[in-house]
Amino acid sequence: MCIVKKYLFSAIMALFVSLALGGCSYGDGTPISSLEDSSMPIRRYDLLQVRYITTGDYSALQKMRTTYIVETRALVESLLKIGALGESGMNERILEYYEDSTLSTAIEDVTNTFANMDKENEQLRVCLNRMQKLFPDVELPDVYTQIGDFEQSIVVCGHRVGISLEKYLGADYPVYKRFFDEQQRKQMTREYMIPECVGIYLLSQFPFGDFQQSSQESRDFHLQCIWYAVNKLLGEDFYEHSVVAKVDDFMQSHKNMSLPELLDYSRREMSKASVASMKNAK
Repeated sequence: MCIVKKYLFSAIMALFVSLALGGCSYGDGTPISSLEDSSMPIRRYDLLQVRYITTGDYSALQKMRTTYIVETRALVESLLKIGALGESGMNERILEYYEDSTLSTAIEDVTNTFANMDKENEQLRVCLNRMQKLFPDVELPDVYTQIGDFEQSIVVCGHRVGISLEKYLGADYPVYKRFFDEQQRKQMTREYMIPECVGIYLLSQFPFGDFQQSSQESRDFHLQCIWYAVNKLLGEDFYEHSVVAKVDDFMQSHKNMSLPELLDYSRREMSKASVASMKNAK
């Protein structure tokens, strides 16, 4: 199925970023920007970005490099790949990077499109409340928004999850037509934002087993288990029944199995499949 292959690619790329950022340290816990409503689960780091990029506001830059040091390091080192955060001239490099006409337009479009994110905040709040109950041993993600360069939709660093808003501007957004096929563009809409955010975070907490050695079937089943869990956290069948039907059937015969147990089970099955594959290869 096209949707499986597309999401598989996105999920794996997000995990690569997660692994790359695994050693990063967290900030000092300074209260979030006054630009934001601290009662909302999504922190608007993108507002600081835009303020610095469009006006050169030094106070915004200082906040990016102190309160949001983890997010800024992820942005410049792993998304934009323009060097290490502490390097000389990095402030100017950030400004120069976003002078690109396509990114400049995207910044304006993101600002207009996501001026209000009440719906996404409420959707994420519901998911986090359910996650706390259904995944009691999983630390809740700390979610923020950013503006990248059309490469990654979701990035993970420990329990911090960044949503790249420029990847959710709508299936008909002109830039997307230059770089993404029709199936990919269908998922580049704002309704996919929270499901992908939650799904990628779960995948970082319950990663693939031996990905290289396991079968395609076992990989797909693990992803389908992730989608199944996302549906439960959302409280709706966002990922269609036809996509998660195999998992639904499995759970019908394992009614006492929790969602964490399901995801652990699918990971173990991947490991078993990889061992069997290696034995057969011998």
